[in-house]
Amino acid sequence: MAVHPGDHLVAIPCFNHQKEVGEVVRGALRYVPADWIAVVDDGSVPPLQPADVCGALLLRHEQHRGLSAAIATAVRHALTIGADGLIKLDADGQMDTEALPCFRAALDEGYELVLGTFDPALTPSLELFADGLFRLLFRLGTGCSVPNVLADYRAYGPDALRVLGAETTTPPWALPLASSASSGRRRCSRSRYDG
Repeated sequence: MAVHPGDHLVAIPCFNHQKEVGEVVRGALRYVPADWIAVVDDGSVPPLQPADVCGALLLRHEQHRGLSAAIATAVRHALTIGADGLIKLDADGQMDTEALPCFRAALDEGYELVLGTFDPALTPSLELFADGLFRLLFRLGTGCSVPNVLADYRAYGPDALRVLGAETTTPPWALPLASSASSGRRRCSRSRYDG
């Protein structure tokens, strides 16, 4: 596979979402070639089959190791292929693949951490409270204000990938770099951390 500037791996960690993952991959295929989409089967029962992932690369954990391990597997793969970034989607379809161009554009502009936003009207109040608390801690720790810290829709630039690849125990929200992007029914806002 030839690597070109702006090649970002789309990573889809998957645990027991055999019915939904194909639709997520098909949505991503509108914006990204199949060889730049990696589905990480995190011990699904039954295991995902190549047909389930519609031509995307299938990486497999033999047993369930959790979301952090699935993301670490995707980060290692992204580093191995020389990707300029990684965009994480969920396999259950809750993240709008139509936002992929906005995430790609933010990575191409040099942002190292791009955070998606979620709709507060559809979010449980406890999650909103936790997100508010983490946003405050994030702002105090980094000096950067972001709209959502707990939103799972996120992307990592090349420097962030190297940090995550070297120290996968670093929580992704702790990286002192931030932006926010999404499209359609979600807002696209950006902020840069200049350290």
